[in-house]
Amino acid sequence: MHADAGTAPLMQHLRTATQALHTQAESQALQRDMMRGCLSQELFIAYLEQLLLIHQPLEEALRLLVTRVPALQQVVQPCHYHASRLVDDLRYFGSDLHDLQPVPATAQFLTRLATYRTEASLAVLGVHYVLEGSKNGGRFQAAKVREMYALPAQAGTTYLDPYGMQQQALWGVYKEAMNGLSLTLEGRATILDGANATFLAFSAMCQGLMLAPIAAAYAEESVR
Repeated sequence: MHADAGTAPLMQHLRTATQALHTQAESQALQRDMMRGCLSQELFIAYLEQLLLIHQPLEEALRLLVTRVPALQQVVQPCHYHASRLVDDLRYFGSDLHDLQPVPATAQFLTRLATYRTEASLAVLGVHYVLEGSKNGGRFQAAKVREMYALPAQAGTTYLDPYGMQQQALWGVYKEAMNGLSLTLEGRATILDGANATFLAFSAMCQGLMLAPIAAAYAEESVR
């Protein structure tokens, strides 16, 4: 168990205990290429599609968890449900939303999410913590994506940057609400388990996308 597991504020504990996995996720080639401005649009679309496959069942699990644990109403807000933004972004790019297929890492994580949902596990909150936290860096990713693909305004990037200039303030509200939860040591550990599993799945998903046929075709084209 991490040294500050029961003493530090929850958000500080999660940040410290997941730091290595967080860094690993941010260091994936797909993420680096996005920030360098050299990620193909096809791969970016495939990335959003995998995120949609995750967000749809996650949001079902969150809604169920909030009904089981009413205290979470102070944490999970309507603005935190991002699946509709992903749908809008993917429609902008012309993605076929009726036949999305998970890469193996996503499929494995969806199985885990289904278990979390069935058990109404607090691990769902750990998943939510990771994906909501991604909006802090998402603002910078969105700016790079808009530059890469010459996108108008927020088109295609509403998921990455849903809050605009309100991001910092809303993250502060989220942190305060999370820190205000009354949790047992077991509950804190379960949330951490969900967060760690999410970072691991995210890294594996990015790796899987870079190995997918669409990535291989892009790599072949780029060396011609």
